[in-house]
Amino acid sequence: MVCLFIVYFAIGCEPEETTLSFETIEQKAGPGAGKEYESSDLRIMVITKPEEIGDLNGWVSDAAISELNMLEYKPSFAIVVFQGRKPTDRYSVQIERITRSGDKVRVFIKLLEPPQDQAKNDIITSPYHLVSVQKTDSWAQNVTFEVVDSLTNTVIASTISYVP
Repeated sequence: MVCLFIVYFAIGCEPEETTLSFETIEQKAGPGAGKEYESSDLRIMVITKPEEIGDLNGWVSDAAISELNMLEYKPSFAIVVFQGRKPTDRYSVQIERITRSGDKVRVFIKLLEPPQDQAKNDIITSPYHLVSVQKTDSWAQNVTFEVVDSLTNTVIASTISYVP
């Protein structure tokens, strides 16, 4: 009887998963401001206040920086997913869905690669997708952000960020 109560209590305490609304600020295959993202690894960055915009190191366009500077950070924040440095064109990353469950946010993405049988240009690209996300409920905590490949449902990158 005690075991059933513990199992029931543990299941009942799990936070409900909610879908977060987001809007694209910018999505590009190449470097936004002429400076390429240096790493070949996928990366997620979270911008929760204007002071963090400089961390983007010129990897997004001036227009995107302007939008981030005008973003109201009390009801929202921004997420950017960099696919990583690629040796040819036709790569892209697309944020499809964002969910929150307690102190965990999952960013579901689709990674596109050039078809094997199509011609490619030998240029370095660094695809990314930058979005603004609407806060729901209360935050004011450290949040684990996981990037999840929508096709395989596998976590491929993560970071922890304080969201005020």
